[in-house]
Amino acid sequence: MRVKLNHAKQRLRMSLPSLIDQPDDLKKLCRQLRGQDFIVVDTEFIRERTYYPKLCLIQVAGPSIIACVDFLALDDLSPLTSLLLDPTITKVLHAARQDFEIFVQL
Repeated sequence: MRVKLNHAKQRLRMSLPSLIDQPDDLKKLCRQLRGQDFIVVDTEFIRERTYYPKLCLIQVAGPSIIACVDFLALDDLSPLTSLLLDPTITKVLHAARQDFEIFVQL
């Protein structure tokens, strides 16, 4: 039982998300995700008192990487934009209607 518990703790530690709020960290994340077959993407936004949703956070993950990209802290998202537009990487989104609304607005 103890071995299973330790293994579960190790897996949990490996899957904790990174907060990306610095340009160099965003570049590093995108380099790591570039070679993946797929990435998972989700957005978080504020819609209160605005005509359009205001993007705040982009959650992105690959098979072994999980990250939360702080949209409000970064001036240049071009590394992430390039990754999202890469046709060789499959993007997985759940209930993406509002995510696409934000992407089209940007």
